[in-house]
Amino acid sequence: MFSDKKLKIISITLITVIVTLTVVFFVLPPLITTKYDDELIVYNWADYIEMSVLDDFAEYYEEITGRSIKVVYTTFDTNETMLTEIIKGDSNIDLICPSEYAIEKLIRSGAVNKLDWSVLDEYPEIERYYDVTINQDIIDKIDEVFVDIDTPDGKADMNDYFIPYMWGTLGILYNTNYVSDEQAREAGWGIFWNETNIPEIDGKILIKDSIRDTYCAAVMYLYEYNKLPEKYMAMSGDELISCTDDELVTLVEEALRDQKKHLKGYEVDFGKDDMVNEIAYVDLAWSGDAMYAIEEATDDDGNSYLNYYAPEVGGNIWFDGWVMPDSCENKLAAHMFMNYLCDPDIAIRNGIEIGYASSVDTEAYRNYPDAVDYLYESYEVEPDDGEFYDEFFGDERRYAPIKGTNLGMMRDFGSQNEKIVSMWERVKAHGETGNWATLGIIIGVIAGVALIAIGLILWKFYRKPKMRKVSK
Repeated sequence: MFSDKKLKIISITLITVIVTLTVVFFVLPPLITTKYDDELIVYNWADYIEMSVLDDFAEYYEEITGRSIKVVYTTFDTNETMLTEIIKGDSNIDLICPSEYAIEKLIRSGAVNKLDWSVLDEYPEIERYYDVTINQDIIDKIDEVFVDIDTPDGKADMNDYFIPYMWGTLGILYNTNYVSDEQAREAGWGIFWNETNIPEIDGKILIKDSIRDTYCAAVMYLYEYNKLPEKYMAMSGDELISCTDDELVTLVEEALRDQKKHLKGYEVDFGKDDMVNEIAYVDLAWSGDAMYAIEEATDDDGNSYLNYYAPEVGGNIWFDGWVMPDSCENKLAAHMFMNYLCDPDIAIRNGIEIGYASSVDTEAYRNYPDAVDYLYESYEVEPDDGEFYDEFFGDERRYAPIKGTNLGMMRDFGSQNEKIVSMWERVKAHGETGNWATLGIIIGVIAGVALIAIGLILWKFYRKPKMRKVSK
């Protein structure tokens, strides 16, 4: 037993420890937290920026304005997650980076603001990168499709609302140990249905767990293999991949159900790693993920066992860009950030870090020596006369031609979206009943064995013991 004196000492010690911990964890942090003059809340895809760029922008912002800024950076995993968050309007967000069809939906709903670059006029020392470095082909491509969008305030053009960030294509990532370049081009979109009958890839094919990408692949497969009625065969790529009438949706559903017997499964983000690790041999991939995987699978001699192909018959070219929700409270910082990302010195860092093609024009980098040096240093290449520069930016797997191709952009599905989602859920559930039936049989057998075992135990416990014979 402790004496009263010892108990008093222990009590005082415990109280001191508790008070100290309370001060350390609850009182001091608010007092020592850095206070910022301004704040910028950015909502972007995961792994879609070189994170040190955020700190560099904060320094740049303070250098220009004389005000400190805190950049709050949060991420989303799908356009649909982002759309729900923005359209319901419960969050204070200054900038978001959706895909083009999602931007169209946001414009229709009146949830985003037009860009107003005049907010930068107060600081004439700011170089207007957005006006001189963006690839004009991207602007023109957007203007071909996303114009005269119906909004609560009348017609609108998308280019008035967004600044391009990254772009790419949807295509086929394949393992050349099992699929030759010739076989990939012969099969086209049919590779995901193993139309060329390559036995090694059956059960080793991954498809995006994304209805829009999978819908596009299925529609183009049906088109490429002449499995569509004549009225669809006469459509352009842009029209076809955004068509959602009942007949086409039914044909797509049938094709996707038939596809399942060839698949390893569906994925959103792990496909590139499975391809690098040769867990899968074919993947429906975005070009940026494909290039990441190809480089990861490259040996010391520069050879890779992975390759990427966007079928020439047609497909999807997509663009992600920055827009300002109605909730934007810091329009100056938002415009400065968008402009900052158009600086070739910053764009090259982001592009190399995440593997995607920046919307900055490939020729613009030539006027920014630091950007070119960063490219060479990142790939551990000695500076040359521009050969590596031309090779890097001339790689059509990374920088596909925008003009003069059959690549189209997907539109917002609008009122048909619910129908497409329901179709996709039916496809994913198709064939699963057999698995449940098998599981039910297994559970039934286990339960039967368990009941028999319990019965034997109870019988043995409660049965009357036999009378033993006693020798006389």
